[in-house]
Amino acid sequence: PLFWLALLLLLALPASAAAARALWKKTVSNPDRQRRSRARAAAQRQLREAIAARDAGQPHNFYNALERALYAAIAEALGAKPRGMTRHTLAEQLISAGFSGEGSHQLLALLARCDAARFAASGSSATEGELDQLLLQAEELLTQLWRVTR
Repeated sequence: PLFWLALLLLLALPASAAAARALWKKTVSNPDRQRRSRARAAAQRQLREAIAARDAGQPHNFYNALERALYAAIAEALGAKPRGMTRHTLAEQLISAGFSGEGSHQLLALLARCDAARFAASGSSATEGELDQLLLQAEELLTQLWRVTR
């Protein structure tokens, strides 16, 4: 009986090793999946920072974190760093990657609003309700961006 059990284990070992290796290749060693995972985690972390800044009454930090979250998601969708792109090029790249034209327009408008609020001399006069609306819009756009893969 022990002989047959040992023989069965020896025969099952290569099959289980092959299965483990295939699973490792599919998950751990996939650089695209790792890049997407890191980008999504960064975007979600920035969204949490935006929420914390909103709750703390720091609109400048809110807009900074919101912009970083959007750029992290754009970088994931495009597979390239979007910060050096013009808005026109960015819109073209998003559309060619499968993002909708309307979504691109909304995304660029939100980025422009973040820029305007961040660089305004008097700071932002947005109410907490307006910041909540911007946050909801950003979350919706992020969800749409995460559907786009390249």
